[in-house]
Amino acid sequence: MHKTVKYLATLAGILATMTIAVNTNQTKASASSYQIIKTKYYSHAPKFHAKNKTQNAYLWNKTHTKKLHNIKNYPNSIWTLTKSEIVRHNGKDAVYYYVTAASPNKRYHTPVNGRIWRGYLTKGYNQNYAVWNNLFVIPGNHDFVSDTDYANYIQKSPSQALTRKVLAMFPNSKVSIDLSENLVDSKYYSNAFTDTISLPSVNTYFDPTKYTNLSTNQRAAAIEQALNDAGYTQAKRDAMSNYKIGIYYCTRLVDVDEVEFGLQLAIPAN
Repeated sequence: MHKTVKYLATLAGILATMTIAVNTNQTKASASSYQIIKTKYYSHAPKFHAKNKTQNAYLWNKTHTKKLHNIKNYPNSIWTLTKSEIVRHNGKDAVYYYVTAASPNKRYHTPVNGRIWRGYLTKGYNQNYAVWNNLFVIPGNHDFVSDTDYANYIQKSPSQALTRKVLAMFPNSKVSIDLSENLVDSKYYSNAFTDTISLPSVNTYFDPTKYTNLSTNQRAAAIEQALNDAGYTQAKRDAMSNYKIGIYYCTRLVDVDEVEFGLQLAIPAN
């Protein structure tokens, strides 16, 4: 009887060991079936949002063996790209993005990140701008993908109340994201415009660290007075239909080096 019990215990141990070995080999095979062929890193992290907010689209772990998050559950998030990978699976290559979520007013929460097939994402900020404040204009990054996109943000974001008031002072000048990026850092797009007009006496009122006692309406009034004092009366501003306007304002100091706030006008070179 004791020999039988000992034999069965030994047999059970062997079977358990074999099961573990089989499962381990299966896990390794699954992990190795997704091979990273090439990796590219990004110094200025581009922004993306879900191409289809209602579609199931998953973030995976590095070995593509575990689903971490479904981006459908983060409809208002912006996904920041830090690296892309060419991944080979069953002889076919696909590009995956390693992304981290930023959510409205929760930029410093516990990270939601992982790897996702790039086809589920589209370039640019999440365009539900009514829930986003103080988005960055980073020269050369094109996170706002067009003039229309940037104008849409200005019209909808609660943080852009002052910007809307200033744009109303130039009713016939259209917003340019390129010129706005040029305003933030003049090293970008400097050859894309001519007859550039910069107004330091006006732009000082855009600085969120200055005149903190002024309300939005008071800032707007101070900007209008500074424009008039510089010779840009309402009549002259109305006549500037051939000018584009670059503009950038945040209600708080942004953590980007050497940012310029304010407005700039110029005529497109082409």
